Amino acid sequence: MKDELLIALVQPSNVYWENPTANRAELEELLIDVVGRDLIILPEMCTTGFSMNAPLIAEVHRTTTLKWLQQQAAMTQATIIGGVSVKDDGRFYNRAYVVWPNGQFDWYDKRHLFGYAGENKVYSKGDKEKIVSVEGWNINLSICYDLRFPVSLRSQDLGYDALINIANWPQTRADQWLALLKARAIENLSFSIGVNRQGVDGHDVEYNGGSTAFTPSGRQLSKTTDDEVIYTSLSAKDLTDFRTNFPFYKDADPFQLL
Repeated sequence: MKDELLIALVQPSNVYWENPTANRAELEELLIDVVGRDLIILPEMCTTGFSMNAPLIAEVHRTTTLKWLQQQAAMTQATIIGGVSVKDDGRFYNRAYVVWPNGQFDWYDKRHLFGYAGENKVYSKGDKEKIVSVEGWNINLSICYDLRFPVSLRSQDLGYDALINIANWPQTRADQWLALLKARAIENLSFSIGVNRQGVDGHDVEYNGGSTAFTPSGRQLSKTTDDEVIYTSLSAKDLTDFRTNFPFYKDADPFQLL
């Protein structure tokens, strides 16, 4: 595990509604100045906004935006995580791609679909956890609404070091966003990182960003600002020390997800 994991949280202030070409150009402008990071994180559905118009916006798996993410990972020499609406084997998924600088990639499909917005009527839900390794750090991927469901994100026997949630989380529930990120960090003895968007979407829903990170003790690492790129870092020593001094995980209830 790298001693210090350097991270850039990208929360664009202008997301063009259902326009992948314009959003890739906008994000590329932001990424030009991001250097020396190990990990760059983009929001949920970063190329379209949180749209239920999947027949229009969904990209075939392994195509345009994934290839663009591979280009950006190679250019920045950082691992990149970003959300995309995807069509795969005849179904639509709200997907998070993780792309390493060498072009290799993996993905996670959102497991809790936001019925309040009709997401469950359009997209198919994922059925498995996804933990990936970045510079020796074990990172658990999640998307927006997943954050509300602690059982599926529960770390058993320190199964991961950091939880990442990429989102389109509305401003009206901003307090809940921060509270849930903090809670997931404390209960799992892990870092917790949330990356959200800013601006207004095609349904006049407002977003205020709030991208930030919490330590296993619940301390907020980075203040919430309206900057489009926020820099933070995770300390392996702090993680190990906290888990050693407060080994609460040893008293956790055993369970198995069916």
